[in-house]
Amino acid sequence: MKVKRMSYPGWGNHPTYHVGTFKDWEEICQWMYQCKVEHFLLSSGGHGYTFQVRDNHEWFALRWL
Repeated sequence: MKVKRMSYPGWGNHPTYHVGTFKDWEEICQWMYQCKVEHFLLSSGGHGYTFQVRDNHEWFALRWL
C-alpha cells in the first residue's frame, strides 16, 4: 500500500495524505478507528482518497509511513 503525504490548500495545518484505492482507504480507516486516530476525508473518487489526520498523528506516521 502506498500512502503519500500531500498538501491541500485552505484546510489548516493538519497533515494531509492520499491513497489510491478503496481497499487501502478501508484498511486505513479501520486501523484509525481502532487506534483512536481522528481523521477527516477531504476528497474521494476515481483518483483516490485524500484525508487529514487530525489527532494522534504520531501513531499514524509510525504505522503507515
